[in-house]
This record gives sequence, C-alpha cells and structure tokens, in this order.
Amino acid sequence: MTPETHDKPCASARMAASAAHRVSSRFSFGRSRAAHAGQSASRVAFSILVSCALVAGATPSAAFADDTATSDVDTSAENLSNLQKQVESSANEYNNAIQKLEDLQAQMEQNQQRIDEINDQLPEQEERSADAFRVLYILQQESGGLIEMILSSEDFSEFIRNIDYLDCLHDHNANELAKLTSMKEELETTQAELEEQTEQAESEAARAERALSQAQSARQEAQEKAEAIAAQQAAEAAAAAAAAESASSEASNEAGVDAQNPAVDTSSQDTSGNVSGSVSSGSVDWSADKTSFVNQWAGRIDAYLSGTPLAGQGTVFAEAAWDYGVDPRWSPAISYVESSCGAYCFRSYNAWGWGSSSWSSWDEAIRAHVSGLARIYGSTLTYSAAQKYCPPNSTGWYNNVLAQMNQI
Repeated sequence: MTPETHDKPCASARMAASAAHRVSSRFSFGRSRAAHAGQSASRVAFSILVSCALVAGATPSAAFADDTATSDVDTSAENLSNLQKQVESSANEYNNAIQKLEDLQAQMEQNQQRIDEINDQLPEQEERSADAFRVLYILQQESGGLIEMILSSEDFSEFIRNIDYLDCLHDHNANELAKLTSMKEELETTQAELEEQTEQAESEAARAERALSQAQSARQEAQEKAEAIAAQQAAEAAAAAAAAESASSEASNEAGVDAQNPAVDTSSQDTSGNVSGSVSSGSVDWSADKTSFVNQWAGRIDAYLSGTPLAGQGTVFAEAAWDYGVDPRWSPAISYVESSCGAYCFRSYNAWGWGSSSWSSWDEAIRAHVSGLARIYGSTLTYSAAQKYCPPNSTGWYNNVLAQMNQI
C-alpha cells in the first residue's frame, strides 16, 4: 500500500507483536497494559452507558465539535496544504538552480583550464609558425632553383626523393601555421563560451537566491502554523481529558460506585488526553540555505542514531527534511518509536510502520517517508497527526515521539 492510501501505519497488531522486545531493549516505552479480567456483565453494560453519556454530554470544545473551531482547523489545514506545495515547489526550483549552477561552474572550470593551456602553448607555437612561414616563403621564392634541382636528378629514384622531401617540408611548415590558426580560433571560441556561461551562472545564482528566499519564507510560515495548531490541539486534548474524567467521576458517583475503585474500565481506551506538551521548532533554522541546514542537522541526527541500523543516515534525513519542509527530528523520532531505529522492521527498510511499504535502501525509504509525512501529516508532529498515524494509542504515540524529538 502506498503512503498516499495508507491510513493506519501504526496498527495495534504490530504494536502488540513488538512489545516484548521493546521492554528489554534500550528503546522500550512499556506499551503493554495490565490485563483486566472478571468484569461482570453489569459492569460492561454500565461502561457502555457511561461512554455514551460522555459523548452525548461533552462540551463542544472538548469533543472538537464546535463549528467555528472546525472551520478554523479546516482553513488552517488548507493553508498548510498550500504552504506545503510552495515548500516543495521552491525546493525543486532551488535544487534545480543550484544543480544548473554547479554544472555551469564545472564547465567554466574546464574552459578556463583549456584557455590557460592554450595561452601557455601559444608563444611556442607562434615561434614555430614564424619559422614555418619563413621556410615556406623561401620555398616560394626559390621555386625556380628547386625545379632545376629536381630536373637535375641523376635517376628516377633521386627525382622521387627530391619531390617527397619538398612535399614534406612544405606540409610540415603549413601544418605549423594551421595549428596556430586552430589554437587561436579555439581560444576565441572557448573565451566566448566562458563569457556566456558566466552570464548564465549569474542568472542561475539569482534564480537560486530567489527560490531560497521563497523556500525560507514558506518553511518558516508552515512551521509556525503547524506549531500553533499543535499547541492548540494539545490544549484541547488536555481539556477533553479533564472533561471526560470529570464526567466519568460524576457518573460513577451517581451510580453509587466507589470513586477509588470505579466500575468503568478505561485501561484499554485512549482518552485523547494527558499529552505531554507540544512540539517546538527549537533550533530548526529555516532561514539557512540547504547546505547550512544539512550541515547543522546531519551530525545531530547521526549522534541520535548511533549504534542503530539507521546510523550514518543523518545527511539523508536532513536533506529530505529541507526538501519537504519537515522538522528534521520527526522522521528519526518515529523510527525510534516504531522499530527501535530500524532494528525491528516488519517490511524491508520500513522503520516507521508505514503501511505495507518496503524499499530497497535506507536512502529511498527515508526520502519516501519524509515526503509522505509532508503530504499526509504536515511539517511537524501534531496531535491530529498522531490520531491518524497511530489510532489505537494516539496519546502514548504522540508523547513518545515528542520525547524523542526533544532528544535530537
């Protein structure tokens, strides 16, 4: 299944299958829950009734049902989608301009090297050509005597040798003159190409600068909006959890259930609350150019991934993050939570529980995952992204990913 169509990359079945090894590994998060047994039929019925009461009685803000809030979220999502398109478009424009500029610079270096070689060889060739010109001039002036020399040959063999000698003498000196002419023509052509390439390089540099400015602006705006949404969702989730807990307590009290030993079993439910804060851009500097950005983050990600199957992939993560405007910490953090940084992949090179996808290399996999995050989930971790990525345990998943992002 491709990233475009997957909707539950963090399936509960895979989480249960990997729980045992994570408890003993240094990457363990203790996802297992205590078993609950012996619940009576009346308690099950009561649990259902209370759950229905919570849904029916929840406040609009707690249940995310307010029309205005929904409209604002939809508008923000649309704005982020448009910004994401700008991010990818500006990144492509910048990368293309930089590649073109690098190609032109390589051609310019080759042409300059050839110009230097010709200029170094030219004085010597000019001397040889001058000598050749004098010889040809003499041959022309002494043509009468040369004909007499040929005709005075003692035999036919000497006659042929004299003719061959004169031909070779003429051809050699003529070639020296032709070589000088060819070198000067090549010099002029190469210099003209260099001037044209210089103009093109200046144009590509200006295009790259414009694209970089657009990329920086789009990334910064997208990151700020995503973080604002993340903070809002974290606050709403906390409010929803508090409202649910309060309603549950009231319902339990009304039913005469001991508050210290409630009949409602919520251990297997993700209450969409108790989130541990929201992601912050921290030291993610979107005003940097790609080279500076990659240099800044590649080492930090490599340090985080040290000793894991993903070790040494920091540059790939950083390049993909810049290209798609995604927080460079997000994909590595998910890999930690989902597979102990590639130690337990359920598909080939799939360290993120990403649908049913498999890849042929870490480079291909990382770029595909970061691209998918940008298109499907946005530029950074949000609670709504956690709900889509890992529905069975969105709160725990959110908190775990956030904790890992803060370590990078």
